[in-house]
Amino acid sequence: MPLLWALADTGMDTSTIIASYYQGQQSVNLGGMHPDTRRYVRQVKAKLRRYRRPFLGS
Repeated sequence: MPLLWALADTGMDTSTIIASYYQGQQSVNLGGMHPDTRRYVRQVKAKLRRYRRPFLGS
């Protein structure tokens, strides 16, 4: 995922990075996030939260 790493190096917030990956950076910069992009960003961030939790197995 070199593109995501490159976007992360720009100092953008996480939501904008995810949206730029999905919708395209120029499109996000010029017109903001489309409704489907907002939904995608919410879904990705929810998965990030779920997978970043420490393992609670026995």
